[in-house]
Amino acid sequence: MNHVVVVDGLVPRTGSTPERWFDPQGQAWPTVSFQRDFPLVQVTAFRYKAEPTKSIWDEVQKGSAGALVEKLDTLHDIENALSISRSDRWKFKSSKANTALVFFGTPLTYDNQNNFRKLLRACATVELGLPTKADNPTTQDIERLTNLIKMAEDNEFQVTCIHEQQKTLYPGRAAPSFLIGSNSKFVVGLQHMKIKGAEALPVDQDHLNCASWNATVYNRISMLLRDNLRRPTSTLARIDPITINKATEQVSVNVKLRPDRRPRPSLPIQQRTSRDVPMLPPHRLDFPENEYFVGRRGILDVIADKLVTKNPEKGQSRRAFALYAPPGYGKTQVARQFAKENMGHFKSILWIFADSEYKVLEGYAAHAVYLGLTEKSELPNWANEAKDALWNWYRETDLPWLVIFDNAIDQNMINFWWPHGPTGSILITTNDPVFSSNNVAGDGAELAELDNDSGVTMVLSQITQFAQGQDKNQAELEALELVSRFGGLPLAIQTAVGSINESSRTLAQWNRRASTEVILKSTNQFNFNYAPYPKGLAEAFANRVENLDDSSRALLDVLSTLDPDGIPEQLIDQERPAEDVSDINFVADLDNCISRLSKGLVLRGGRSGRGDVLQSDIEDASSFHMHRLLRDFVRIQMTDESRQVAFETASRLLSLAVDIRNYPQDAGLRSAKSETRLDQEYFSTYLGHIESLRQFYRDCCKRYGNSALKVPVHFLKMLHRCSWLCYRAGYFEIGLENVRTGVEILQQVERHVLSFVDGTDDREIGNLRELHYSRGCIETEMGDFQSALESFSEYKRQYDSSGVIDKRTAWKSLGGVANAHQGLGNHDEAITYYQQSFQFQTTRVHSPYEVNICRSYWAQGRHDIASERLEELLRLRLEKLGPEPGSGGYHDFIYGHMNYILGNVRISQGRIDEAFGLHQIALACWRKVMGENHHKTGDAWHKLGWHLCRQGKLEESRIHLKQALKVYGAGLHQGFRRAEISRTTYKLGLVEAQMGDHAESQRLIKDAEAIRKSLQGESGDGGVTEATYDNLVTLWSR
Repeated sequence: MNHVVVVDGLVPRTGSTPERWFDPQGQAWPTVSFQRDFPLVQVTAFRYKAEPTKSIWDEVQKGSAGALVEKLDTLHDIENALSISRSDRWKFKSSKANTALVFFGTPLTYDNQNNFRKLLRACATVELGLPTKADNPTTQDIERLTNLIKMAEDNEFQVTCIHEQQKTLYPGRAAPSFLIGSNSKFVVGLQHMKIKGAEALPVDQDHLNCASWNATVYNRISMLLRDNLRRPTSTLARIDPITINKATEQVSVNVKLRPDRRPRPSLPIQQRTSRDVPMLPPHRLDFPENEYFVGRRGILDVIADKLVTKNPEKGQSRRAFALYAPPGYGKTQVARQFAKENMGHFKSILWIFADSEYKVLEGYAAHAVYLGLTEKSELPNWANEAKDALWNWYRETDLPWLVIFDNAIDQNMINFWWPHGPTGSILITTNDPVFSSNNVAGDGAELAELDNDSGVTMVLSQITQFAQGQDKNQAELEALELVSRFGGLPLAIQTAVGSINESSRTLAQWNRRASTEVILKSTNQFNFNYAPYPKGLAEAFANRVENLDDSSRALLDVLSTLDPDGIPEQLIDQERPAEDVSDINFVADLDNCISRLSKGLVLRGGRSGRGDVLQSDIEDASSFHMHRLLRDFVRIQMTDESRQVAFETASRLLSLAVDIRNYPQDAGLRSAKSETRLDQEYFSTYLGHIESLRQFYRDCCKRYGNSALKVPVHFLKMLHRCSWLCYRAGYFEIGLENVRTGVEILQQVERHVLSFVDGTDDREIGNLRELHYSRGCIETEMGDFQSALESFSEYKRQYDSSGVIDKRTAWKSLGGVANAHQGLGNHDEAITYYQQSFQFQTTRVHSPYEVNICRSYWAQGRHDIASERLEELLRLRLEKLGPEPGSGGYHDFIYGHMNYILGNVRISQGRIDEAFGLHQIALACWRKVMGENHHKTGDAWHKLGWHLCRQGKLEESRIHLKQALKVYGAGLHQGFRRAEISRTTYKLGLVEAQMGDHAESQRLIKDAEAIRKSLQGESGDGGVTEATYDNLVTLWSR
């Protein structure tokens, strides 16, 4: 959609425009606000002009409507979609998929023509301020308006209906007979706006003022329109300032149309270009706005001067600024305020929680989807592809954009994930001043404590009148005492404000109590690396926390075990949990608990803080944000009992949240692809919290001993599920850490070092052997075959000793052991185990082990056996599944697997031209099924680069090899794909030498050698050949 029509009602033809169309700054709010937040959307705000005479309806049809028709006669004049044709037949002239309608107080229920006529008459009377009832519209008028409503229904427009919730108090004599029905309260209420597919939004105004400026209504309209704004459009507009035609009272924007370069959503990611244009509004602010923000004008102006006003100096590639200070100074709040103040300048703002790589990658990917540059995909590693689409747009766009890295910790990580573009700006918040150095941002400033005047304002603007007392001057002095007590530390002041509001004390009473009582359980435990205010801040936290009831404190304990950034409310308020959770002590009183914590302890809001619609119901939910210092304080103040309860409760809730039984049960959502897509949504939503809880367990074991916490089975279920989601998403290192923790717990339980929670079912424990299998799979993907052999062997041992016969488990255990042996080069053992696994498989055409055994035959030089077996598998697949790719694409990655290994066999047989075609098929399959950034796709790019070099097509070879390097270095791969990077870099160096660029060739070969020596140790350079590098990678990557 790229058109929005905002329709009010009747206004007098003479006189000034009603004030309801303007915001407090005197601007026409429907278009000014939409232009600011939706800069690539064409907006028309339309109202009917009429004289308060008996020709009202003629005026409506022939006057203002006629002027609008002339405006819409040609495509270049399309400011919006609504028009009356010259034949007086209502219709829409622009693409229905690109249009939204917003009606303010317009009656849309036409089934009862008599009532419809009365509603229109009542609306005209009120809106034109008539002393007597307006004339009835004619039958022709009713027919025309009815056709308009039917068009809105039948053409699948996005329709939003705003209706009043206040009774209209009208001084004229017509007032008693305005309403339809004796019990009605409104001129146009919800019952009068029942149009198929429309969203109805109430506003706390009467009929005359229901279109008045209202920030809440504007945000809610934005929520409804945001998803539709990502639909494909026929044209995109570059928007100039708004104009208001005083003759017709038509408010519009001036647009210059240009051809649309944005692809339809169905276009595969790899076919999109760097010039793809996103559909905005594009602000993704994953931290809620602080409505009580005060002060900081100086630093905000400094940041604006660096990132908004000032152009980069000559030779400077970055427009960046680092804001640094100890924890609790309000760096994040300043960054959020800067974003709010500069939304009009930056056409795309992205907020990234920057304390881990996966958060950064997921942030980029989500924003790419949010802008409409790509779609969510069930492919592994889709996040890397989405990130690439966003980075390409950053490089190519001429629109100003801003990325905010909040809570940055690792400068090398930030540099690696740094986006580039001529119109971009970067803002970093961090504890570490090194980020302001030339190694990172190249500019920055330290954030000082809050000044006294701002601190006093911060306190008095939030506490109640009762707490302030009757004497204003005394209240200011008391507020100043509080601010001084906490040294101007915003976090401590805000926490104290929450404590005051939750208590029944005045500000003076709170100050006296805080001065005389020692509340801390153990002050010396609460210590910061940055220590200007450790005691004051600890007192503020303790003051606030001690007043919580048991249920609220239990909820706070649970939240403190999670990632403090964006804790989804649905985690603690699950709609359909797979098991009863009513025994959790805060569930029954959840709303009140949340309300208490929201006063000075946690921030609550949507991910954007402005109610913006995101990609899914999961992300659209309300979330909580908790300062890391408060999290650490709460953890330290836990007792042994409360720590155990919090650990068990958080494990249980997270395990249920990622349980497949909790996925939506709507029709059509149970297909494998949609289930995988849901996996990814749950993965991105909960991964940070699972990681945080896992680290909480690790920290407790380190501090209090391995037996300090009894382990609930839910914790291990959560770890196993998360490891599998990581495996699917390509986050192998994170998944491996999760599954290692789970395996270590199982081993410690077996040695009686620690125990499960009392009452744990033995059958549940037995099912946890799947942790060993998941660990083996991840280790195999990372090329650690010795560890994989140990994991798969343990999995097989536990299955064998269980006495249970399960064909699938037997097949998996034998095949896993075979894969590990193959990776280690033990091909006789691998073939034996593969053959044993075939006894338990249910299909040949989908079995990876049927293909993998051929790799061992190939490695042993038994080329004919490998060839015959692969040819047979391809024939079987064709018979059972049909040709590939079929109408539904490829069935699975196995088809590419078969062709890739057969291509290798053909090379060994001397049939190299045939091998080239087979490797091309493998690349096409893996790009579709496994994604552009999967390491197998990288292997196929490298192999085709080798073929093209042999054919003398050096430029094409260089392109393919560079693409392979891009895959190997994408996202989180680069750490364990160094062997592949070394091999491909060396090959690229050879190609560059053949092309005559010897300097580049030497550089590449030097880089390749450095990596090779770091992997193999120092060795002489003599005898190093291309085969040396081929042998550097595992057999699976050759």
